[in-house]
Order: sequence, then C-alpha cells, then structure tokens
Amino acid sequence: MGRLDVVNQFMTLRSAQKNDEVLALCADAFELDHFKDGKVSGKAAYADYLKTHEPPNGTAEAPVEKDGGIVEVKGTVRKMMMNWAYTIEFKFADGDELVHGVRVFR
Repeated sequence: MGRLDVVNQFMTLRSAQKNDEVLALCADAFELDHFKDGKVSGKAAYADYLKTHEPPNGTAEAPVEKDGGIVEVKGTVRKMMMNWAYTIEFKFADGDELVHGVRVFR
C-alpha cells in the first residue's frame, strides 16, 4: 500500500471512529501536533486521545505527496457555525507506518 493510500485510509477510518484500525496504521512512536490540543506522543497516548476526541465534521481534499515524503491533506471543518480551513501533514517511518501528524488551520 502506498503512502497516499495509507492517508486516505487513515482519514476514512478516523471519520468513521474506527480507532483500532486507525492505530494499526500508526507506528508505536506516533506523534500528533494539534493546533488546539497540543502534542500527543506515542501510540498509547494517541489511543487515549482518540477515545476522548470525536473526529471533526467536515470535508477533505485528496491527499497530495510533497517533498521529503510528507503527505498533505487540506480540508474544512465546521465549528461554531463557521467553516475553518485546515491542513494536515503526515510523516512516515521507513515503509508506510505513520509517525507524525501535524494539524493546523490556515
């Protein structure tokens, strides 16, 4: 499975709240840097994060591979009756395991 496929699968599974399957795509050292929630380090901590944070309600564009092996997803979420644009950058370990996700509003 290629990196774009992994990110597509991650986004689909996260939206469906299939947390165990989301975690299967992540390396043990997975880190999330979230604009609002701060940094979550390690797969176990990310598992706890998934239990307490519902996926955002919104839309996402198809992932795009960038330089340095980064895969980027842009989209919008609806919060407080407003649409907010966001970007998520995914980084990978050797192979196709996710090791880092950064979510920022743009």
